[in-house]
Amino acid sequence: MTRIGLVAHVALAELWFSFELLALVALLVGAGIAATLVSVLPAVELAPGGVYALALGVAISLAAALVARSFAVERRRGRLGWLAARAVPRASILAGWLVALVVILAVGLIPSGILGWLTVSPEAVGPGDGPGFGAAMLAAGSVALAAFCLAAVLGLLLDPLPAMAVTLASCAAVAALGFVFGPPPLAGFTVLAGLPEASFPVARSLRGAGETLALSSVLAVVALAVLQRADL
Repeated sequence: MTRIGLVAHVALAELWFSFELLALVALLVGAGIAATLVSVLPAVELAPGGVYALALGVAISLAAALVARSFAVERRRGRLGWLAARAVPRASILAGWLVALVVILAVGLIPSGILGWLTVSPEAVGPGDGPGFGAAMLAAGSVALAAFCLAAVLGLLLDPLPAMAVTLASCAAVAALGFVFGPPPLAGFTVLAGLPEASFPVARSLRGAGETLALSSVLAVVALAVLQRADL
C-alpha cells in the first residue's frame, strides 16, 4: 500500500507538472459549465439533462485520450521503467496510477455534478430525482474509470498520437452502440438525459455502475498483463 501511495503521488506530480492534471479536471468541470450555458439557448432542442449527458460524455472521451497519451509518454520517456528499476512491482505502478486517476475523477466530477444538477434541477421535480441524479453520476464515473483503464492499455501499447486516436475512436464506437442498443453500462448517461421522466433511475444507474466496474476490472487486468510484458 505504501508503494501504491508513492506511485500515486508521483503520478499526480507528473500530471501536475505537465498541466495534464489541470486539463483533465478542466474537461470534467467544463462539461457542467458548458451544459449550464448551452441549455439556456433557445435554439437548443435537447432537454437540460440531455445536454449535460452529451457534454459529460465528450469530456470523458477527451480525458481518456489524455490519459492514453500520459501512459504512452511515461513509457517512452522511461519513467515507468525508472520505478520498476527501483524494485517497485509493476502491479503497484499500475495500481498507483489508477488511484491517481480516481482522485482526479473525484476532483473533477464532484463540481461537474453540482453544476449539472443546477442545470437539470429546474426540470427535475420528482422526489426521487435527486438520488437518481447522484446514482447516474456514480455510473458515469464508473464509465470514466473504464475508459481510463482502456486508455492505459492503449497507452502502454501505442505511441502517444495513435493511442489518443484509438481511444477516441473506441469511446465514439461505444457511444454509438449505446445510442443504438442502449447497453446497461451506459445507463447513467441515459438516466441523466431522461430526467425527470427516467424510470427506476437509481436501480438502472447502480446496475450500470456495477457492470462497468466489472469491465474496468477486466481492463485493469489486461493493462497489467501488457505492463508486465512491456519493455520499460
